[in-house]
Amino acid sequence: MKKLLITLLLLSPFAYADMDRVCMIVLSDDLDIFKIQEKIEKNNCERNNVLEVFATKDDDYKQSLLLVSNQFCRFDRNRDIERSVLSCILYSTKARRQID
Repeated sequence: MKKLLITLLLLSPFAYADMDRVCMIVLSDDLDIFKIQEKIEKNNCERNNVLEVFATKDDDYKQSLLLVSNQFCRFDRNRDIERSVLSCILYSTKARRQID
């Protein structure tokens, strides 16, 4: 039991995730992964921050937000698209690569 407690205490600093910060991105024009990535970096967003993406265009915003989610969100945490807002946990400041 003591060994387990010591192991947990040693590993606990590595389990830290900064999910206390919210990174807000507004999509005012067409979906462009490079522009989103640029906005994420400009806002100093980090891995494990809460990512909120607002789509201001009315047409196909749900599909656009789903594509953004596929590129930037973690899949082991909750993701939610409600109306024109995507909320998820940021996986990386860089978009995932496409398989060719």
